[in-house]
Amino acid sequence: MRHEKQNQIAYGLGTLDKLYHQDLLDHARHPRGQEQIPNPDIYHLEENLFCGDEISVFVSVKQGKFARIAMEGRGCAVSIASGSIMVEFLKGKFIEETFGYYQILNRYLTKTGISSEEAKIITSLEILSPVRDYPIRAKCALLCWVAMLQGIRKYESQDS
Repeated sequence: MRHEKQNQIAYGLGTLDKLYHQDLLDHARHPRGQEQIPNPDIYHLEENLFCGDEISVFVSVKQGKFARIAMEGRGCAVSIASGSIMVEFLKGKFIEETFGYYQILNRYLTKTGISSEEAKIITSLEILSPVRDYPIRAKCALLCWVAMLQGIRKYESQDS
């Protein structure tokens, strides 16, 4: 048993108890905004071909802001929880700010480093902080954000 735990840590797996803490599991079991919005302004389905996770995002835009935001998905607890957290985080924000939030979160989760000002911006996303210790899971946590960014890009290209 001890040897197995050492191998898990050596391969960046660690013990999963830290990753699957209560707040993350609550979002995974009871995702916020888990629905489809009829006739959304923004829609995109993103898949992680490595693991099979899928996340779809649905957004109604009003005056450049997320008026209504939802997601649907199937996959691991991290990708579903992250989508739920993203839905809560982005409500009412300007869609153009999403790219900046993604960059900060990506650097945070991959331990590339963020400033104290950036840390304040993403305080409510800290539920995902244990992902930092499981580098392979960062892709799971960012899947919903990639879906959102791709959807925004499509929306903006239609607008121009």
